[in-house]
Amino acid sequence: MSCLILAGFAAGAEAADGIARKLAGLQGVLQQRLFLSADPDRPRLWAIAELARPVDAQSAFDALAGRANPRLINIYTPYFRE
Repeated sequence: MSCLILAGFAAGAEAADGIARKLAGLQGVLQQRLFLSADPDRPRLWAIAELARPVDAQSAFDALAGRANPRLINIYTPYFRE
């Protein structure tokens, strides 16, 4: 079972390296990507990561918090019906 995390930051390209390191520090990261918003007037950095197992929202926020705190965190975890 895997989980997907989407985090949005009110930050520009200068914060990308630090956010990538923090995202990689989450346990079970399988892959990650960073995207910079195309709007030059409102810099936004988006991070997306696939994890090997679900993670709770507080753990994700704690791992990503720093100089550029996430303004949005969405966690997608599969739900299977029996």
